[in-house]
Amino acid sequence: MPCRSLYLLEMTAALGCAPTSPSVPAIEFSGSCQPAYQQVRDVWESRIRALGLTGAGLLVRSKGETRCELYAGEITASTAVPLVSAAKWVSATAILAAIEANGLALTDSVGRFFPNAAADARTIRIRQLLSHTSGLPAYQPCMFDRNLTLRQCAETILSQTLDAPPGAGFAYGGAAFTVAGAVAERASGKVWADLFRDRIAGPLGMSAAATYGSTKNPVLSEGEVRASVRDYGKFLQMLLDGGVTAGHVVLSPASVEAMRRNQSESLPIIVSPRGQMSYGLGAWREAEGPDGLATVMSSPGAGGFIPMIDFTNQLLVVFAAFDDINREFPVYQAVVAAVREVER
Repeated sequence: MPCRSLYLLEMTAALGCAPTSPSVPAIEFSGSCQPAYQQVRDVWESRIRALGLTGAGLLVRSKGETRCELYAGEITASTAVPLVSAAKWVSATAILAAIEANGLALTDSVGRFFPNAAADARTIRIRQLLSHTSGLPAYQPCMFDRNLTLRQCAETILSQTLDAPPGAGFAYGGAAFTVAGAVAERASGKVWADLFRDRIAGPLGMSAAATYGSTKNPVLSEGEVRASVRDYGKFLQMLLDGGVTAGHVVLSPASVEAMRRNQSESLPIIVSPRGQMSYGLGAWREAEGPDGLATVMSSPGAGGFIPMIDFTNQLLVVFAAFDDINREFPVYQAVVAAVREVER
């Protein structure tokens, strides 16, 4: 598979220079499933072998209990897997937590924190930054400059001409998350690494493997963000539990609800890797209940890291690999179908 730019990778849902499918040695499997979920393991293992993947992971939790935790090849319980776009869900949550802690609202404008931004950029709301409706360009070169800070890159992004007026349409991209992260930094007085540690990683008991890399200019929408399957499962369980973990409020119920609401509304779709699917804050809305809240949400990463929450059935699935999501997505779908069959 040819190497492609990060922007094209996101739009085509493929990870650049992803491994092809040469002959590989027999892969070793570890982990376990509860007896009733044996068919889930059988489906997962058979599909992993058929694709010739060199590593994979799977976590299934239902009603607060781990039903399956499985690993294959080079991915183990402690392996920090590249999240790619699955990072958006975590980043949005950290930003929302920082907003709450500092008395801000989703309706606050960028101009409050970046008064020197271009006039139209100053009117962008935090809500729009986290829902791909800000009108900002999808990506900017400064996002990949490790020598900058998040604030410096945000200032560069906000000096550019908007692709569309704020709130005029849905255009999937990453630059808005850099700006949102810089807003959170300025509001909290903390650099991103400390903000993430204090608001997310620490309260959830994530391992040191959960990281945005060593730069002060992390790409919050994808980039070098890594986490283990187990750590990401802790994050999803917190959301399933209404923003609470071990009695600690990570995110208010109001923010969890905002995350689940349709933030792209009936806006025209300008750029989207998932067609007409609606978007909340940091994640896709695959299904909706009569109250307007998403019942199923996901945030697939182009390298094949696919997290999913089913709020109605109190179910979460974390599927991890590092290949091409176009090859892996059918495996994920087959696994979820097997889980739902057991859950009936």
